[in-house]
Amino acid sequence: MDELWRVLRSGAGMVDRVDSVSRLNRQEGVGQAYCSHSMADLKSMQDPADIAKAKGLVERAGIVVVAGLPPAELKELAEVVGFTQAEVETVTSWSTPRGWDEGEGPAQSAEEREGGEESGGDAKPGSEPPGRGKLLIKVGQRPGIPVQLHLTRAERRSAVHNTNKRWDLTKPGGAGLAPTLDLTKVEAERAGAVA
Repeated sequence: MDELWRVLRSGAGMVDRVDSVSRLNRQEGVGQAYCSHSMADLKSMQDPADIAKAKGLVERAGIVVVAGLPPAELKELAEVVGFTQAEVETVTSWSTPRGWDEGEGPAQSAEEREGGEESGGDAKPGSEPPGRGKLLIKVGQRPGIPVQLHLTRAERRSAVHNTNKRWDLTKPGGAGLAPTLDLTKVEAERAGAVA
């Protein structure tokens, strides 16, 4: 279930429904994966009981996969999932952007500098986020397993995972070249989708 925050906030009783699914799907031989950006997403409901139930979703997770997080966010998650100091340092380093000087940070390969295959064709020196594709897999209290995700050639070419493409000034459809967004139309479409 991607964007868990949206499901939990969608209406009264949704936290109870997701909580129920997380507890009873085992009887059907079904597991589930929940994706959320932060623990703050799970604390965003008004009812303290809903907040506690949402936190329980993480507490009962057999596997927790963590991408780069800032220290404050990781501290909140650490209330539920145990992290070693080395894991904390690793995960927080993935969320820390390079310095303003493009020469800082890990060196890029020649292929990345030239915008080659590994970079998706749009790399610029210093532009690669430090945690792109890096994840830490935690199973219970066992040591975390750091992994690096690599997109397939088809995924890179299609840019299906590039959620920043509208902000790229160098490409057609990027910021500055994109058509003006009519917010009244967007709100009307949302209202129609909700109704």
